Amino acid sequence: MAKQSERDAVMKVRKHVNPKECFIWPDDDGGDGYKAINEIDKHSTGCAHWVAHQKRWNSGKANSNGCNKNFLLRVPDIVKKSGREIKPADVKVGNVWAIQGGGHHHGGIVCKVEPSKDSGDPIIKIKNCSSAGEQGVIISDWKKQFKTGGKFYQA
Repeated sequence: MAKQSERDAVMKVRKHVNPKECFIWPDDDGGDGYKAINEIDKHSTGCAHWVAHQKRWNSGKANSNGCNKNFLLRVPDIVKKSGREIKPADVKVGNVWAIQGGGHHHGGIVCKVEPSKDSGDPIIKIKNCSSAGEQGVIISDWKKQFKTGGKFYQA
């Protein structure tokens, strides 16, 4: 069977993943072929990969917990790298947001924080690599899109 080229593997990376060119791993059979990470690892997510690139968190290892350029791939890894959990009232631009559990993992970076109009939690916008209908990097309203779910981390 012919080995899949690096270019062909990149073409198989899911549409929403950004950047795509490194969301691949060398074949684990010792050959010179490649596979899109989403073809072989269900725990790796485009959102965590995008956050890791934005934060320059390249402490992963290819064929393990990092892409072909060693940027982290999994939400639990970016949460661990982010630091301590913070309350919504203390959130600042650049903090990491993540939701884990119930079979759903997603993460992003806070890109805008405004005071609440009703003295509740602030209005928080999260930039994230979405696999939902948007299929790319988008900005989501924390209250509307995520129903105030997930947690914020100092990063």
